[in-house]
Amino acid sequence: MYHIKKDKRSIQSGQWIYKALSELLQERSLGEISITEVVEKAQLGRATFYRNFDSLEDVLRMKCDEVFLELYHYLIDYYSSYREEAVKAIFLKPFLRFWYLQSSIVELLIKANRIDIINDSFEKMLGLFMPHIDSAHEIIWQHPEYFLSLRSGIAINILIKWIKDKKKISPDELADLIVKQMKESINLNLLL
Repeated sequence: MYHIKKDKRSIQSGQWIYKALSELLQERSLGEISITEVVEKAQLGRATFYRNFDSLEDVLRMKCDEVFLELYHYLIDYYSSYREEAVKAIFLKPFLRFWYLQSSIVELLIKANRIDIINDSFEKMLGLFMPHIDSAHEIIWQHPEYFLSLRSGIAINILIKWIKDKKKISPDELADLIVKQMKESINLNLLL
């Protein structure tokens, strides 16, 4: 677990540790990197690391949570600015547009084989959206945890595949393609 305080010094130390870890991950796998190497590269003491994190995975989790919180704010702004387009796009267009420019943490987590961290951060972010969902959608409110799991599974798997494919398809084209495929799957009863 990470436990960064809200003071400037802790936040900066956390960012330096993340930067050092991300640079080391370009060269080696997560399992081959030690905390000692990370703090030496960040030019910080081990005590500073342990004041903010329990493990190297927590450093990745912190950054992933930060970026998903940025995504949350981006989506809130998007939906309030482009209401009509947002309704048509459902969720994928703004989601993919954001990740088109901000995918470095997801790329690191794929490389580190820690997709679970992406899923956890995404589910937290979706939880922030629950108060914004119209309560008239009774089916969602019967078991919201399944709604979150469904959305999370679809969006994260699409994101991972797209990033692994080097984002060859534009965000809007991919969103349109996925929506068409899902509609066709439902019409042909191919989902299950």
